[in-house]
Amino acid sequence: ESASLRYHHLPKVRRSFSDNQGNMWLLGPHNLSVVTFKNDDVRFFEMGDNREVRSVLHTNDGGIVLGNIDGYIVRYDKQGKRESFLSPSGRWQKERVTFSKNIYVLSEEEDGTLWIGSKGEGLFIVKPDGSVRNYRHSASDAFSLNSDAIYDLRRDTKGRMMIATFTGGLNIAVEDEAGELKFIHCGNKLKLYDGK
Repeated sequence: ESASLRYHHLPKVRRSFSDNQGNMWLLGPHNLSVVTFKNDDVRFFEMGDNREVRSVLHTNDGGIVLGNIDGYIVRYDKQGKRESFLSPSGRWQKERVTFSKNIYVLSEEEDGTLWIGSKGEGLFIVKPDGSVRNYRHSASDAFSLNSDAIYDLRRDTKGRMMIATFTGGLNIAVEDEAGELKFIHCGNKLKLYDGK
């Protein structure tokens, strides 16, 4: 049995065909996908379970970091060998450990700082020294995240981190005068944006 066929959540394919260029076209219930075969090597990264991987990060040093719905964040070297797991304390370790729950997105800064978005536990920022900050929604703080379901992270052209949430829409991370991170969204300064 192939390792790649052990997944429990295989996509539904209603129809498929190959074109003259050797591409395989897959028609699903709500999408059309094309699979292109090149002569490049394809690597399989074993996380040790068959759970859904939600985030893939190509690191500054050429490695790969994967995050899955069980909360594992796993680092691989350039050759694809599993090196370590990120612990909740912000340290990489050999022993298998979960970082949080439902890791949906990973992003890395030039200095090695990791931004980690989870579904349900908000945003984590892990500095290269191992310090960890967790940002979550707080009903008493209008400038906290407006949702703890983080689905994507991207820098805009002005260098601001844009945070896409499932239930709150766009959040923009900005530093206040004291250097603390605050979040601009439809519940405070983005009044014309309703988050839907």
